[in-house]
Amino acid sequence: MLEILGYAIIGLMLASWFQPLTWVKDKLKLYDIPYIGYVFYCERCIATWLTFFITWDILTAVMAGFVANVLAFVVGKMDEHWPPQ
Repeated sequence: MLEILGYAIIGLMLASWFQPLTWVKDKLKLYDIPYIGYVFYCERCIATWLTFFITWDILTAVMAGFVANVLAFVVGKMDEHWPPQ
């Protein structure tokens, strides 16, 4: 389980938290590429594919994608309510 959490966090970092990579993605305008541009900004997609290519286990990859989605949701909710009033 800890391995899946690690892959999910790495996927989340690569999609939105790692500022040098985000800066490069924005400069290259990867979001404007038709059909596949959003994949570079999707936590689930990056975590799933990264885990699949590392482990070659589809079940682990799907679980890592799900955990990355849950983490992205929780972090988004925390950002909405920070700082507390």
